[in-house]
Amino acid sequence: AMDKYREGRISIVEVINAQLYHQQAKVNYIQSKLNAQVARSSYHRVNAASLYNKIRKEENDEIQESNK
Repeated sequence: AMDKYREGRISIVEVINAQLYHQQAKVNYIQSKLNAQVARSSYHRVNAASLYNKIRKEENDEIQESNK
């Protein structure tokens, strides 16, 4: 955009808007990466809790079987 501005083909407002859009795109990219990581962490936390509960249930079932 700066080259076009220097050549007189666009106004300073258009340069500033282009810079703003570029900055917003960078922010959106970083936000998307953060959201993906949060989703991944939540997924792993849910799976770990599910596995833990399954193991506990199996252990309890084994204890009840051995007490019969």
